[in-house]
Amino acid sequence: MKQEDSIFDDHEDYITFFEQSDNDYFFEWYSLEGSESLIELSRQFRTFFNYKYLIIRSKFSRINKSTKIANDDKIISCKNNIFNLSSQLINLLNEIGVENGNIIEKIQILEQKVGRLPTKPNTLLLKKIKILGEEIWKNLHIISELELYYHPKLLKIAISVANIVSSVKGAYNLILLDFFIELRRNYLQLEKEIEISNSYIIDSEKYNEKREMRSKVRI
Repeated sequence: MKQEDSIFDDHEDYITFFEQSDNDYFFEWYSLEGSESLIELSRQFRTFFNYKYLIIRSKFSRINKSTKIANDDKIISCKNNIFNLSSQLINLLNEIGVENGNIIEKIQILEQKVGRLPTKPNTLLLKKIKILGEEIWKNLHIISELELYYHPKLLKIAISVANIVSSVKGAYNLILLDFFIELRRNYLQLEKEIEISNSYIIDSEKYNEKREMRSKVRI
């Protein structure tokens, strides 16, 4: 039986080509880009599955007077950061004409303009959007590892913000663009799941309230 050709059959040709190269900058760049991409992927997967877990946990977590929430101050701090930074980001996205979720398209158009005719305002605008996206992601990741299931409304907002920033991250990272497009789709799905979860919580609370009222009436 004839063996299938391996993608590595011509590896000697590649080695010869690289040995003839005058510098090793390509290797350094490739190694750096590959390493950073893996770290980015790992971080994004972890954050996403943190939120997936929080949605599931939120269905069965009830807060009362005796509930002690660990890191509640940290949650409030991240919440304020996310709210403030997201407000700034949305203003900038509106400034470049984003509508109907076409974030990637509008950022890429602005990048092309800067590439053809660099101007200080457009260059600063691109830089600000990128920096805000990075800062928001840091806070989204931190808060995803805290007891956010006791804060279903904030959980919903965080997932909605993650949906927006996924597009921003993708626009600035062409190597991982397809990944971030798919990640955005997954966060959109999480938004639907949190809606269902919150409805379940509200229905459960109403049911418990009715039970308490009935028990009081009997007494």
